[in-house]
Amino acid sequence: MAYAAVVSLSQTIDIFLDYHQNSISPQLKDAITSLHKHSVFLQSFFDEFPHKTNPWEEIINEATYMAERIIELQLTDSLLESSAGSSRSKLEQMRHQHPYGFNELKRATEQIQSIVDELKGERRVDGPDDELIEIISRLQKIFKGDPCPSQLVSAGKMIARSCRWVPWLIEVVCGVLAAADPTEAAWEDISENIRFAAFDYGNRHSRILSLGYTYLPHHLRPCLLYLGICRKIHVSKLVKIWAAEGFLNETECKSVEETGEEYVQDLVRRNLVSVCSRKSNGRIKSIEIEDFFMFDLCVKQGRVDSFSFRVDSGFRSSNWLKELKSCCGRVSCRIDEFYKCPNFLKGAYGSTIRTLMLYMSKSQPGFRLSMGNVRLLRILDLSNARHYDLPKGVFELCHLRYLAFYCGFSISKAISNLVNLQTLIICPRESDSIFAEFPDGIWRMPQLRHLLVSSFKLPTHSYVTSALVNLQTLSRVVNFICSRENLKMVPNLKKLTLFYSCRDMVEDYELHSLIYLQNLETLKIEMDWSFREQLKSMRCAFPPTLHKLSLSSVRLGWDDMRTVGLLPNLQVLKLRKHACTGDTWETSEGGFSQLTYLLIDESNLENWLTQTSHFPKLRSLLLRCCLRLLEVPNDIGQVPSLELIELDGQNNSLLRSANMIQKDRHNGKEQRSKQVIEVNDEKKQVKFKVIEGDVLKLYKNMVISYDVETKGGIDFATRTIEYELLKPDNPHPVGLLNFGLELSIYMMHEDRITDLPSDILVSIISRLTIHEATSTSILSSRWRHLHAYNTHLNFTKYAIGEMDRIIYRSQYDLDRVVNHVLNSHRGSRIKEFTFDLHRCGVFYEIERYFEFALTRKAEMIHISPGRLTFHRLPDRNGLECLKDLSLISIEMTDQYFQFVVSNCPILECLTVKNCSKLENVAIVGPSKLKRLNLSFLSGIRSMVIRNAISLVSLTCFECRRECSVQLSNIPKLTKLNLRDSRYSRTQVEFISQMPYCIRDQLQLLRLSYAYYSSSDLCKFVPWKMSDTTGEVEFDAKTYDHRRRCDLSEKYLEILGYSKSKYNVTFSTKNVRQNVVYVMKWHPMMGGWACLGHDNDDDSTIA
Repeated sequence: MAYAAVVSLSQTIDIFLDYHQNSISPQLKDAITSLHKHSVFLQSFFDEFPHKTNPWEEIINEATYMAERIIELQLTDSLLESSAGSSRSKLEQMRHQHPYGFNELKRATEQIQSIVDELKGERRVDGPDDELIEIISRLQKIFKGDPCPSQLVSAGKMIARSCRWVPWLIEVVCGVLAAADPTEAAWEDISENIRFAAFDYGNRHSRILSLGYTYLPHHLRPCLLYLGICRKIHVSKLVKIWAAEGFLNETECKSVEETGEEYVQDLVRRNLVSVCSRKSNGRIKSIEIEDFFMFDLCVKQGRVDSFSFRVDSGFRSSNWLKELKSCCGRVSCRIDEFYKCPNFLKGAYGSTIRTLMLYMSKSQPGFRLSMGNVRLLRILDLSNARHYDLPKGVFELCHLRYLAFYCGFSISKAISNLVNLQTLIICPRESDSIFAEFPDGIWRMPQLRHLLVSSFKLPTHSYVTSALVNLQTLSRVVNFICSRENLKMVPNLKKLTLFYSCRDMVEDYELHSLIYLQNLETLKIEMDWSFREQLKSMRCAFPPTLHKLSLSSVRLGWDDMRTVGLLPNLQVLKLRKHACTGDTWETSEGGFSQLTYLLIDESNLENWLTQTSHFPKLRSLLLRCCLRLLEVPNDIGQVPSLELIELDGQNNSLLRSANMIQKDRHNGKEQRSKQVIEVNDEKKQVKFKVIEGDVLKLYKNMVISYDVETKGGIDFATRTIEYELLKPDNPHPVGLLNFGLELSIYMMHEDRITDLPSDILVSIISRLTIHEATSTSILSSRWRHLHAYNTHLNFTKYAIGEMDRIIYRSQYDLDRVVNHVLNSHRGSRIKEFTFDLHRCGVFYEIERYFEFALTRKAEMIHISPGRLTFHRLPDRNGLECLKDLSLISIEMTDQYFQFVVSNCPILECLTVKNCSKLENVAIVGPSKLKRLNLSFLSGIRSMVIRNAISLVSLTCFECRRECSVQLSNIPKLTKLNLRDSRYSRTQVEFISQMPYCIRDQLQLLRLSYAYYSSSDLCKFVPWKMSDTTGEVEFDAKTYDHRRRCDLSEKYLEILGYSKSKYNVTFSTKNVRQNVVYVMKWHPMMGGWACLGHDNDDDSTIA
């Protein structure tokens, strides 16, 4: 990678000259300065003439790497031995004591000088700079949507034909064409190369994609190859790594971060990478290479160029070391967790490795990293190796620019040795409530640009005189006092995250001084609930440069939002966890002029008074946990730029108002596009009134009419336009508007549904509820008729109508709706029949409904009518097609149950609940049955399940204690659910009657327990838990979850269950506080850990 080597050499020389400005002789200084000028020229030549340097790349790469290696090695010794007090630089000493090393540097410089002279000659041949500027301006026109010239169409078709019309290949090639000279010769040259690559049928895709890489500018090649290491990555992280590698340059107009984002957009525009997600302000958040061939190209090309390696299970240690030793340039490598080679850097030619990324999700005790062999390492990323400690010797890597790792909360003082560090990311292993402590040396890291820690405290700077002028990101500082003295130490911050957790008065943190950060673009302030009483008089002031503001638990008044709204550049505003207090928010004119994204999460806001002009550019509005807000303001819905209103569904009044806004916007859009004034069927005449967009500025009362006459089977249309010019010089609208297509569709058919095939229409109708299908039946006469052939009949309170309507609907109305649908149905078969209206009354005709579903040969039947009895046996023919049957709250006899089960040969799922008359359950030989649920059978006395060879899951809830159980020949049973909130003895007796062979094959066992003593439980546990059981879950209701943990441990001991071997999880519901806890045993922590509950607070119970 010659381009990357040249850029890196230029940056290394800059660092060397800064460090040895006064300690080298003028002769040596002139030589290194000349080398720096050569590197700058080579970089510009790469940018201007990307295809001229192909023959020189290998020579340039070798020469620049040799020069940089000599300078960096001597700079390393200088930094590590600076305490010796020597005033002469190592290069100066090398000149006198080691002439061989100095001659190497001289020879590399002379070689680069000769290359520069040759390239300068080629540059003169290409013409003056004015012609180059003209060519660049011509290239930029392609990206503005200009039509393709006619002389290029044939070449474009040939290119598409060579790509075999594969869409993603054509997209990549289009990216190449967009960057190429828009001439017929250039396109034919590209076409010829693609056609030549297409002849290689086995590697056609790879060969064509390689052309996309070949035609890339040199500054984008290393950036693309980096995605061979990280296929999917956040843009912010990728740009930081690119900057640390030296791929990006800072100019007077753009920072390295801005340049990196432009590179990302260029790769996206060339269709080489895809956008995974975007930020709230619309900028790219993460990217990935979706296509496997492109990813494989990046991996292979990285190895060919000795640029990057992925060290995983596919690598052999000997081959890896050989390839590494043969590399003459920089190497970036990624080590995956499957690579089984401890201490893999031992014996490697470590000076070639510049980047090291470790991906290990599990701990590997034998794995070691030897930092002594990688003294020139620039990037060390251990953020994906949670269980791996920071290697020894890291703080001696003085060239390190990017460091990310996991650690505790004591940061070594030696971190200040990393004087070239640009990015420091520290991920904690403990809870976020613990804060990391930084040493004073953090203020002596002048190159630091990004400092990201989950929670940390900055030390005092009493003895520090110089500020961190390069620092741009500071996240997440705890209890930071925003005094002017502290802010002067970080004057150029662009992103700042603050967290306050103490109970001190808020005025002590001086948040009003944030206004002095004149470069700040993103600000996030979080506070915990201990500020609930002290935040009544808080003062905040924000700089006018803010683009994104996020406040959490700050508890400002809604009146303070007027000040926030005056920020001229604010685009994103996020208000979380009662960031503002009060019940009314009234906005004013002139505020939020640039706001595009607004989030209000967890607020007591009740009234929102606003107007359309108060949010002129709003695109996205997100309201979450706003339970008291009465409605979404109607004026918000009238904002022209609004694209999204997102609600969480917890507030029904908000949902209704949002639906009204949606309907109004939809109707308004239809009226703005064309308003039907008159329709005359006899004359086939339609008149439209157009009142949309720029037409309003040009014309008044425009009316377009069409007269159609049929002669000899051909329709002749005449268009008449009536209008009034608002200005005399406005153009006439003849040919401006064309509604021919819409008119022909309107006159040929009464709607667009009529032409669809019947099977498609039936499929659409089957996905609608009865309420939706009825309300949309006016769209087409066929729609109304085909509804009688619906294959999914769902009678639920949500399917028939809205919930608030169904509650007050009479029993007679519901019966009438169901009977009408069933009586009008004309189809011969249905797939699904669901009846669940037990809370809306008692339906005595439910047995007839069940028989109707069987006569239509339904595959799935779910019935829950509410305590009714089935008397007559159903038709045997209808049971043959049944796959899923659920009968809830239906009384049946043993004979009825046996008849149904024995006549369902393909039944896969059976559920019977809330039946007191069922006493003897016998299920013998259903070969297809996979899931069986027999719950709340209070009268059951015996249960026999035999020869159920496909049964996987068995559930028995709240059954009779004295029930005898016989299970045999169930080879696939792996899940057993015996939760019983009243009787722990019932489940113990059930398990005790199970054969050992079935107990041994269980993989998931769910239990519950009540308050029984240990001695009482011992009487009912005659067996020990099998070692093959993989997971056990407990469920219980108690007032004290700590007492529940103690009881569960005793229960496990009685069952002979070893907590250190198995995965043990149980949940409970706190009756007093209505909180659901999910507990899990952690052997290393020596206790139960609360994995989560309603208020998202994690805790550990010993």
